Amino acid sequence: MNIKALAQNIILSYSKIFGKSLTHLKLQKLLFYTYVWSLVDGKPLVKNAFKKWKYGPVNSEVYHEYKKYGDNFIPTDDLEYTKISKKQKKLIEFVVSNYGKFSAITLSSMTHQDEPWKITEGSEIISDKTVKKFYSKLNFAKNFPVDFNKPFYPVETDLHYSFVLDFSETTKSNPFAYKSYDEYLMLHNKSKKDLKKL
Repeated sequence: MNIKALAQNIILSYSKIFGKSLTHLKLQKLLFYTYVWSLVDGKPLVKNAFKKWKYGPVNSEVYHEYKKYGDNFIPTDDLEYTKISKKQKKLIEFVVSNYGKFSAITLSSMTHQDEPWKITEGSEIISDKTVKKFYSKLNFAKNFPVDFNKPFYPVETDLHYSFVLDFSETTKSNPFAYKSYDEYLMLHNKSKKDLKKL
């Protein structure tokens, strides 16, 4: 898939899911994680598309396309979905819905904690091999191929790692999962409503 077409699909998917647009920095991180999980899934949407930059992995082609917006939101008016398969659309929307809730700065920080960014020299391409090797070991990888009826493993952030720091080794080796993605969404939406009431 063309990287610019993937970027457009991500911008439009984000707008559809969250009801707002996103910044260029956030687009780069969502683009990177979509690439990561499509690679882990065994059906890469793009290959060797990211370089190590100061604020995390960046695709230079997409950077030059959207840098004019700076920290402002990217308008969606003139964008159109590119024709893709149902499976590709499902994967893109799944990744965007799970990573899109984090801020651009949080996403950037997350990529800085991950081995592919750490071991790649500055401005060099982050290799597919390094990406697949590292991310395939994460619990979130168990969600692929995407199937909403199997157990769902949420994205793990720094907060998760500090939460399990004092757990026993047995508990740590048995990662938490919801019965299904639908159950996760239901509980997530309920907690958001409960929080608003408070």
